[in-house]
Amino acid sequence: MLVGALLAVAALGLLAVAALRTDSDPELADAAARPPVHRDQDGGRAFSRDAGPASAGFAWPGPDVSAPALPAAAADVCGAGPGEAGADDADAFARHFAEAGRRARERLASVLAGSADDRLRVLGLVVQRDAAVAAAALPAAIMGESCGRDAACARRAAEALADASRVAAGPKTDAIARIASASREPLAYAMAVEACAAGMGALAPACGLVSAEQWARLDADNAVPWLHVAAAAAARRDAAALADALHRVAQARRNRLLGDPVQELLNASLPVEVGAAERVQVLLQASSAIASAAALPDYAPALDFCSPAAVRDSNRAQTCDALALQLTKNAGTLLDLGVGIRLAEQIGWPQERIDELRRRHDAYSRVQVEAAAESEPRRCEDLARVVEHGVRIARLGEIGALREAVALSGKSIDRLAAEERAARPVRVAERGSRGPDSN
Repeated sequence: MLVGALLAVAALGLLAVAALRTDSDPELADAAARPPVHRDQDGGRAFSRDAGPASAGFAWPGPDVSAPALPAAAADVCGAGPGEAGADDADAFARHFAEAGRRARERLASVLAGSADDRLRVLGLVVQRDAAVAAAALPAAIMGESCGRDAACARRAAEALADASRVAAGPKTDAIARIASASREPLAYAMAVEACAAGMGALAPACGLVSAEQWARLDADNAVPWLHVAAAAAARRDAAALADALHRVAQARRNRLLGDPVQELLNASLPVEVGAAERVQVLLQASSAIASAAALPDYAPALDFCSPAAVRDSNRAQTCDALALQLTKNAGTLLDLGVGIRLAEQIGWPQERIDELRRRHDAYSRVQVEAAAESEPRRCEDLARVVEHGVRIARLGEIGALREAVALSGKSIDRLAAEERAARPVRVAERGSRGPDSN
């Protein structure tokens, strides 16, 4: 997840709210949503101000709109002047956005570093880490692009990219872990758990101060940290701890991957004189960092725990039924819902109930795919909707945002599901025809 997000930063200088994974089942998905907005003083589109209290105040530097000049023909490009842009201007657009993103990233990191809010301080370090990794990984990424269909070359490039990424991430990861280890903020701790994953301990000694168990203690009513505790228990073959952690997952009152509205906290702290173009670029960078910091859980231990053979035990079957209910009825992400459906199949839920869940899953996938298929945003207003979507996910959760997108589509669950089932084979075939390097 980290490498994929950061390569996009290196190439374009900005990311959408989250990487879209549309052709697997289960899959993690996004959908467009449009919360109420207000207008900045310069008339540009801004963002919802009804998000709740702002974080501890900090100074926002004055506007810095310098970036490579766009062709005179550029029109409706965020931060650029009026005109029409042709296809031949693609490189100029990319350079413009890359430079605007780089400047916004630097300004965002500087501002967040001075915050008194641990969530924002850690997010600032994530931004700095991502920038360092993107710069270090770029040579390996370029090498990978030159490999074509040479599998051995692609493998070497992937290994070089992973090594360079880990080394570059080390210093900021260590700082993230040190702040989080002394914090009582669950989100700051969650970002540290993700940062310290993938064998970062040797390069970031403070990762030894961070554990999934402490995250679960800080956010005990949330299923997500307990899934991480379950994975850790499974890795050390601790059957009792695994069973306890999965019981806690099943009983959790919330299931939220990113439970705090960081983007809303940040946006509420930006002075109104920060114009729409600058605001969009800064919040896009925040969205990128949040996406790369999301600590996705490992569901394999739950699936193994609830195997068809294992649920012959009545106590195990009861826990697994509650797990399936948690991941379907209370799903926080589309991935939760997909895993919950698979669990339900394993433990023998009625087929009619499973079919209904699959229709809902496919309908959510459809609205996510439709949102992803929209043309690449260039106008401030279009880019603002990308950021607004991140704000909406922070408020409602991914499934909540998808549910709202279904309602806004004006289509029924059954119709959307049918459209997705018809379109998916074509989409997968098109991806296969582009080769293994396509996205």
